[in-house]
Amino acid sequence: MDFLRRSVPKKPRLNMSGRLAGELGVKKKSNSTTVNKKGMIMTYEEKCDFAIKELDAAKIWKSNYNPPIVKFARKLGFKVRFPHYNSFLTNWLSTGLYFGLFWGIYMYFFSWNTKNMSIAAMLSTALFAGALFGLAMATYYSCSFKKHKLTPWHEMKNT
Repeated sequence: MDFLRRSVPKKPRLNMSGRLAGELGVKKKSNSTTVNKKGMIMTYEEKCDFAIKELDAAKIWKSNYNPPIVKFARKLGFKVRFPHYNSFLTNWLSTGLYFGLFWGIYMYFFSWNTKNMSIAAMLSTALFAGALFGLAMATYYSCSFKKHKLTPWHEMKNT
């Protein structure tokens, strides 16, 4: 029976895309790295440097591509993309949520508190304002990305 085991060839190991494992020389790394087509790994910091050079070359103001909320998140250690490289939905939700929250708190202390507004009216107004602001900002970032023909985040490569 031992001769039967030797005569059966081993099946090649395939990865999820159906290619032979190791065929492309792709190394599996953490979520903060990307492997480009040449097999070179680009870290999050390298992608940020590439994005900053690209955004500066497009003459986009630094305050537009690196707003305070992004600076704050990066200082806290979060690996966030610049808004121009996020999806429309991500920009809509992120800018709308933080604007609606801070604008609602501001309005509560300086206007709504004295007018006896109901909590439901306050929340719905802040939510509506956040949704409109988020929509406007997401549209700006999306149009700016297309206008300046920026490289998508997942396609950035070492140069």
